[in-house]
Amino acid sequence: MISNGLIKKRTTAWVGWVPSLASGWGPGRGVAGWRAAGRTGGSGWAPRRRSAPGVAGDSPPGGCSALDSWWSTAFHLRAAGPVRSLSKVASLLSHPRTTSRSLAARFLSRGPLERLPKREDDRLALLELVARQVLPLGESSDEPGLNLRLRGFSADTAMLRRALVDHGLVERAQDGSRYDGVLELPPLVIRPATEEDDAEVNRITVAAYLAAGYFPDARSGYMLRIQDAAARRAVTDVWVAERGGEVIAAVTLAEAGNEWADVAAPGELEFRLLVVDPHIQRSGAGKAIVAEILDEARRRAGIERVVLTTNAVWPAPNALYPRLGFARVPERDRFPEDVPGLHLVVYAQDI
Repeated sequence: MISNGLIKKRTTAWVGWVPSLASGWGPGRGVAGWRAAGRTGGSGWAPRRRSAPGVAGDSPPGGCSALDSWWSTAFHLRAAGPVRSLSKVASLLSHPRTTSRSLAARFLSRGPLERLPKREDDRLALLELVARQVLPLGESSDEPGLNLRLRGFSADTAMLRRALVDHGLVERAQDGSRYDGVLELPPLVIRPATEEDDAEVNRITVAAYLAAGYFPDARSGYMLRIQDAAARRAVTDVWVAERGGEVIAAVTLAEAGNEWADVAAPGELEFRLLVVDPHIQRSGAGKAIVAEILDEARRRAGIERVVLTTNAVWPAPNALYPRLGFARVPERDRFPEDVPGLHLVVYAQDI
């Protein structure tokens, strides 16, 4: 249940040292959208926006490279094992680094909505977020289809559906047979993470892994390690994807020799911890980030291949990566001695 007291009870992230964009991102290294002044004819960095389909299937999480959909955990994660309810996941997000002020964190971190926020500005902001994700401009749906999309936000789909119509965020045919989206889905912007993003990166990372059911809680050794975005940014590249000012996804990149490189050999770029907020489904962020990673690899001197690992027993990511052009490299599979029975499979794509 969403209440003022609950909204105030937010966990916060503790952040550490952060490198400046100027020193951490230079020509040939940064995201394509963050181009050097000499290449853009201006000063500073110019973001390039990459659009992604609003409700095309998104990527599920997988091992060290967790591709998660951003809205309903049941969409792709169901194939990977039992899916935790969002309320159960929220109860496990107890580490102080997982707190943020995003709309998703403020109103959805304790589980599906039971009622809308009391404040009109909060209510409208949340409804706009829902409308853009479930039925953006140019898309239509019948009532059962819309209800299915709304279930990622609330079990009371009638409440949400009526509120969207009443606020003019979704248009309803007179006979109730058709609903049309009226709000344009903001373009996806992929950029280097900053200190201000750390809380969201940590929250999304933990929520994605717990929602997939891959870990019992947020306090295991590996889970504690991956909820420190500030520490990762200090030694390697961390990107975020944002839409409409909301950070919705993140990924970590590493080359051979970096402490975050798990399998990368010289001439390879590895990506890990690719996570998308599980509160919202089919955002397109996962696939857009993978495409940007491949572009980044082509820009980096000496890089000839992109690699990643995932757990052999997770069917969804193992089905996804071949569709994105990655091929299995079984001779490079890993069997970590500190985790008996764990089989990490390696995927690679030449560029």
